[in-house]
Amino acid sequence: MQVESRILKLDNHLINQIAAGEVVENPASALKEIIENSIDAQCTHLSIDLESGGKTLIRVADNGKGLMENDLPLVFERHATSKIQSLQDLENNFNLGFRGEALAAISSVSQIEFATRHHKSLHGSSIDANGQITSKAMNVGTTVTIKDLFFNTVARQKYLKTDSTEYKKCLQVITSYMLAHPQIGFRVTHNSKLIYKLEPQDVLDRIAAIKGDSFASQLVKINYLDEQIKLTGFICKPQAAVAKMPVQQIFVNKRPINAKNFNHAILQSYGSWLFSPNKPQFILYFDIDPKTVDMNIHPRKLEAKFFLESKIYGVLRQVVKKTLESHSLTPSVAKSDSLAKFVPGFEAETQNTHHDPSQTSSQARPSFGGLHSYGLVSNPSQKSYSHSSPRSHMESQVSSVSNYPQTTNTLQAEQSFENQELIENPNSEKDLKAICQIKNSYIIAEGKDDIFIVDQHAAHERVWYEILKNNANSKQPQSQPLLVSETFELDLSHLETLKKCKQTLSKLGFEFAINQNQLTVKAVPTKLNKISIQELFINILEDIEHNHEFSNLNELEDIVINFTACRTAIKFGQSLQLSEMQQLLDDMQAISHRKYTCPHGRPAMIKLGMRDLEKLFKRIH
Repeated sequence: MQVESRILKLDNHLINQIAAGEVVENPASALKEIIENSIDAQCTHLSIDLESGGKTLIRVADNGKGLMENDLPLVFERHATSKIQSLQDLENNFNLGFRGEALAAISSVSQIEFATRHHKSLHGSSIDANGQITSKAMNVGTTVTIKDLFFNTVARQKYLKTDSTEYKKCLQVITSYMLAHPQIGFRVTHNSKLIYKLEPQDVLDRIAAIKGDSFASQLVKINYLDEQIKLTGFICKPQAAVAKMPVQQIFVNKRPINAKNFNHAILQSYGSWLFSPNKPQFILYFDIDPKTVDMNIHPRKLEAKFFLESKIYGVLRQVVKKTLESHSLTPSVAKSDSLAKFVPGFEAETQNTHHDPSQTSSQARPSFGGLHSYGLVSNPSQKSYSHSSPRSHMESQVSSVSNYPQTTNTLQAEQSFENQELIENPNSEKDLKAICQIKNSYIIAEGKDDIFIVDQHAAHERVWYEILKNNANSKQPQSQPLLVSETFELDLSHLETLKKCKQTLSKLGFEFAINQNQLTVKAVPTKLNKISIQELFINILEDIEHNHEFSNLNELEDIVINFTACRTAIKFGQSLQLSEMQQLLDDMQAISHRKYTCPHGRPAMIKLGMRDLEKLFKRIH
């Protein structure tokens, strides 16, 4: 006889264990919840002890406000919280924790003790997972001790990784909150070994303490303020971008979150400053009205829904771009630097980040070739060079850009940068005089106070990029008719790609007609002469087919401009006359910004200061 199913109400312990599957995934997620409660209690010091990667012990002690003894019976009750009492409280909530689920979930899958002392109490009290309350001698604050996580849920316990892996996850959580709350001191141990002991400090000192002085020295300060958004923090100079494991940290109301959309906005802001496959590094802090962000969409509050998402995206694009443009980004060689820093394949000088040499091959970007008015260039060169910014005194490198005025939209944010001064002396890069050429590849130039080494291909690539970009933005792009139109055949794949690019190529100054499988070119951008038109078109089309995908016309336009500039620039290894070197330097200096890199982000010049030179020769100390 079949028994009819009945709806039964689950007991609280089972409910909490189900909730634990969402809230507590591993030791790091349990640790995160306890740290957030301590920060909400307004602590100024946190002590964290871990054993076996947090599997056997997580202990978090704070000097926050603490609780009264009569509050303890509700500590492990689900949805019991002192942080919100109404929907209005939830919408205006600045607390990191607010659901009242974490302690209940953790208590159902571990041996837990919650000890606390309110500042008005003469002694502390503790409660265990069984609800037993006892008096306890302790300082003001709260100590949560979690032992043997998932001891009673073997199925979940077996999915935990090695002690080392779980410890790394815990450390990621800890360092995130260290960066989010530099006003709080932290002491961290693992298996009784001291890992961190940090006093309250300012943001930059905290970054240096966690990520290293070398990383901090590559940062540029960023600021933005309007009625709805406050943005502060740091972005790295392009030379400090890395291919693997970049530091990309965004905090919203002092909470670390995953925001891939905003990461993409920042990447787009760097544009041609970055050398693929490198990614920018940044640590950014948003303060926004809690009514405009919903932190309740993810079980562990790792993601958020932003009602101002499009505005924040636009602000990031403009502010990061203008901040970079307002700084001198030319790498310089100092006494302590080795030339290894200026060659690709060497590890980036940032703590906890690594550059994979295999990623810096000729496959990472298009090959070089083409030509322009400096002379004929035919076969592409596969050589690849990269530079890394040198170390320098942290205080001078991260000087603040002037505070922005109160702004209400992205356009005003962009305008607020117009009169910012460069951090470094801009006059040192004016009126460069060409001295000689090395290995038909590098130009040695003299400035007012410094010597410059210029990568001729990268520099000319930047010049051509700006010419083509200006053409694309002009209502009447400057074209130069060919004396005799050039006609040649394209295969079907190239024809399909060309049709997608037709509008963009026309904006750049190319005039052509397509008749079945034949292409007839009638005009090219001004100054683009002495070039194999057929080779140029085929190379550009192949580059686009093999190297990029694009989702809209703006992306396609930038891709076409990048590859056209690359294919038409002076070749690495091409001999130049002194007048041609000087013309290239003059053209480069006429560029208002981004003159320091080629369109793919590879540095175009390196500065050797006279004082650095004198130090190298031991003339001064």
